[in-house]
Amino acid sequence: MSYDEVYDTACVGCEIAQTDYDNLEKVTQDLAILVTRLSRNLKIIDPDNAIAAQALEYLIVNKLIGSPLRDNTNHANNLD
Repeated sequence: MSYDEVYDTACVGCEIAQTDYDNLEKVTQDLAILVTRLSRNLKIIDPDNAIAAQALEYLIVNKLIGSPLRDNTNHANNLD
């Protein structure tokens, strides 16, 4: 058997894609956490700031924050 018969390049491509996806997912989660923290701190400093609520709402709508065990429908309004 030759090297080409044993080595499946499609599998290596899938492994690379999965690694890239895992890295992207981690960066996305880290960014979502940072945006959440910034939004909450901004809301403390300026309770009427619409950007803080919009940022959290974006994360909720795109399922980037929240728990599947809890209802997050009013999460952006409950920043206290």
